Amino acid sequence: GLAKSSHLKHLSMEQCLIGDKGIELVCKAIKQSVNINSVNFSACNLSSHGAESIVSVIKHQAMKRHSEAWGDSLRYRRPDLDRMPGIRRITLNDNPLIGDQGAMSLADALKDDLWLKALDLQSCGISTTGARALLDVLEYNTTIVILDVRKNSLIGT
Repeated sequence: GLAKSSHLKHLSMEQCLIGDKGIELVCKAIKQSVNINSVNFSACNLSSHGAESIVSVIKHQAMKRHSEAWGDSLRYRRPDLDRMPGIRRITLNDNPLIGDQGAMSLADALKDDLWLKALDLQSCGISTTGARALLDVLEYNTTIVILDVRKNSLIGT
């Protein structure tokens, strides 16, 4: 399955209407993967519940990476964070039911994450509240280089 695939680097399920139940199953599989570095779940009919499944992957992989980095530091090695395996980009565009609740859950998960570099949330039903939560994360998280919240018409209203 997905967790055991040693060659798969990018998983795209764009426009596969898997919904929250489907994403939950996929996330259970990719949690264990060390080779997948980007996922695209655009237009998959996800809500804030689906975003919670993504959050569980972010937290699980962060915990594994923290543990590995700690182990390296015990061996007097400086951990190379960029070479550690796991997901670096998550694309969730065109899932308008993610909304502020999903955005705030993702923001909370990213406060302590040192590895995710890009999060795409175009057209996800996010308002100023959700955008503010994501923006606030950037005060703590200096790893994220792309945070895309374009095409969320409720921002600024």
